[in-house]
Amino acid sequence: MVQRSASEWGCTLSLVGEHWDVGQGRPFTGTVDGFILTTTALDALHRHLLSWLSSPLDALVPSRLDAVLELAAPGQTLCFRFGPVDHVLAAVGKPVVGIRFSMGELAGSFHLVCDPSCLALFADGLAHALQTIRA
Repeated sequence: MVQRSASEWGCTLSLVGEHWDVGQGRPFTGTVDGFILTTTALDALHRHLLSWLSSPLDALVPSRLDAVLELAAPGQTLCFRFGPVDHVLAAVGKPVVGIRFSMGELAGSFHLVCDPSCLALFADGLAHALQTIRA
C-alpha cells in the first residue's frame, strides 16, 4: 500500500497460492493494480481484527469474526467477508475470509481458510501502515 493522502491509499491486490483439488496443489499468481482504499475502512478492518484476536485462544470462535467490510473508494470494490461459505471446508477454529474485487469490467472473488496467526500478521501489517498516518 502507498499512502496517497490522509484519507486514501493506493493498493495492489496480489494473489499467490495453491489451489488444492483432489489432493494435488496447482500454483497460481495474479496481480490487480490501481485500487484506492480509504483510511477509514482500513482502520475499521484493523479494529475488527484486533477485537477478535484479543480474545483468549479458546474463545477465538470464527462466528465472532463474521462481518462484511468494503475497503475501496467509490467506483471500485475490494470487499472482505469473514464468515462461513457453503462450499468451503474449514477446520474448527479457522475462519473463512472471502475477498471480492472489481475495477471496471475486471472482477473476481476467492475464499481463504485462515489461521488466527495469519490474521494476526495481517493485522500487524495494517497497524504498521496506519501508523504512518498518525506519525
